[in-house]
Amino acid sequence: GAGDLERVGATFHSPYGPIRLAWDRSGQVIHGEITVPVGCTATWTPPGSDFAAVRVNGQRPDEALGVLEVDPLRRTLLLGSGQYRVACP
Repeated sequence: GAGDLERVGATFHSPYGPIRLAWDRSGQVIHGEITVPVGCTATWTPPGSDFAAVRVNGQRPDEALGVLEVDPLRRTLLLGSGQYRVACP
C-alpha cells in the first residue's frame, strides 16, 4: 500500500520552467526537494503531523530564505522561486 512507499518524484513542465517535487522516507522523516520556477510562488502543505518541526534548507520555515509566508493554522508555506530541501518528521 501507500504506507510502504519510500520514494516518489514528479516534474511538471510549466510555461515558466519546470516545477519539481521529489520525496524519500528515512525512518520516520520525509525528506524532499522542491523547485519553484523564477517568477512563481507555490503553496506547500508539508506532510506529517508535527508542523513546528518542519525544516526548509535546514532552518525553521520562518527563518529560511525564500519562504514568503508561514501559516500554522492552515499548515502551509508560501515558497518563492528557488530550490528547497525540506524535512518533515
